[in-house]
Amino acid sequence: MTWAELWETVLVAMGELYRHKFRSFLTVLGVTIGVLAVIAIAAIIHGLNASVMDRVAALGSKGFFAIKYDAGMRMGRMSPAERQRKDFTYADVVALREQARLIREVSPFLTARSVFGDNYIVKYRNERAENPIIRGVEANFADTMGTVTVQAGRFFSAVDSERSLRVSVLGHGIAQALFPVEDPIGREIRINGIPFTVVGTLDHQESLFGGFSEDNYVLIPYGTFRKMWSELTDVAIAFSVEDAGQIEAAMEEVEFLLRKLRRVPYNKPNNFSLFTANFLVDLWNQLTFVLFVITIVIASIGLMVGGIGVMNIMLVSVKERTREIGVRKAVGARPRNILFQFVVEAVTLTTLGGVCGVGAAALFTLSINLLVPELPARMSLYWIGIGVGVSMSVGLIFGIWPAYKASRLDPIRCLHYE
Repeated sequence: MTWAELWETVLVAMGELYRHKFRSFLTVLGVTIGVLAVIAIAAIIHGLNASVMDRVAALGSKGFFAIKYDAGMRMGRMSPAERQRKDFTYADVVALREQARLIREVSPFLTARSVFGDNYIVKYRNERAENPIIRGVEANFADTMGTVTVQAGRFFSAVDSERSLRVSVLGHGIAQALFPVEDPIGREIRINGIPFTVVGTLDHQESLFGGFSEDNYVLIPYGTFRKMWSELTDVAIAFSVEDAGQIEAAMEEVEFLLRKLRRVPYNKPNNFSLFTANFLVDLWNQLTFVLFVITIVIASIGLMVGGIGVMNIMLVSVKERTREIGVRKAVGARPRNILFQFVVEAVTLTTLGGVCGVGAAALFTLSINLLVPELPARMSLYWIGIGVGVSMSVGLIFGIWPAYKASRLDPIRCLHYE
C-alpha cells in the first residue's frame, strides 16, 4: 500500500466517523471514562507516593519506633493475645536509656485523637481546631524525631514534664486555625476545657498519607498527658542513633533488651514491633497496590464494555455500507484496503477517546491540586502513554473482526444488497 492509498483510506475512515457523529461520540465517551479513571487514580497515587517518600526522607534513616502491637496491614480483627499485651512502661524507657549502648535518644510518647465524635477539643476563645492530635512528649522528642522543628518560642524542658506543667507547643496548622491574626506565644488555649499556655509553634510539614502531619499536633508534656488521660496507656517509643549504619545493630540491641524487659520466653515470638520509617513506605505501597488493582479492574471492565461497543458499531457500519464496500471492490479496492479502512475507523475512535481521557485526567489533576492541596496528584508521561496505548489497542482488538468481515464480502452480492 502506497502512502497515497494510506492517506486516502484514513480520510475515508474519518469522513465516516464524522457522518455518524452521535454514534461516534458515545463510543468515544466510553473509552474516555475508562482512560480517565486509570490516569486519575494513577496521578493521585503517584503524587501521594512522592509525598510519602519526601516525608520518610525527612524522618531520615537514623530513627525507628517500638509499639506493643504487630505493625503492618491487618486483615480482620486483632487477636485476643495481641489485645492483652502489656504496655511499655516508663521503667522500660529508663532501662533502655541506661543499657542500649548504640542508641542516642529514647523518647516515649502517648497520643490522643478523636476517631468518632469530638473527644478531644482544642479551643482559643471562639476558634476551634479541627482534628487535633494531642501528643504527650518529653523534652528530647524533637531531637529524636528529626522532623519536629520549632518555628517560634521554645520546645519543652525536662522541668515541664517532671512538674506536669500545663504548657503546649502547637503544630503549624493548629496555630493558624486558632490564631489567624494573633501571635500564639504566651496565649492560653483550652484542651477539653483545661487551660494551657502556648510556649512554642512548629514549622509547617507536608502531610503524610494525604492527611497526617505534625501540622495537626498539639504537644503537651509527657507527665501532664499521663495525669489528664491516665486511661490512655498505649506508650510508643521513638529511638535515634548517631550513625545510619548502626540502625540494624541498634534495632537488634533494642529487640534483645525489650524481650528481656518484657520477659518473653526464648521460644516465643516478640510481643512488640520495631519498625523504621522505611516500613511506612512498604505499608503505603501495600495500601496503594490494593487500591490500584481495584481501579485497574474497574477501568478494564469499562474499556472492555467500550471495546464491545466499538465492535457492535463497526458491525452495524459494515452492514449499512455493504453496497459501498461492493462499489469500492468493483473499482479495484483490495480486501486489505477495506480491512485497513475499518480498522482505522475503530482505532481512531478509541484513540480519540484515549486523548480525551488524558485531557480530562489533566483537568482532574489540576482541580485536585487547587481544591485539595493536601491530596497531591501528579500525572506522569508513563501513564499518559499507557492510557493512549491501551485505548489504541482496544480499537485494534475489537475492530479487527468487523474489519475482517467487511474485507471478505463478495462484491457481486454487495452490489445487489438492499
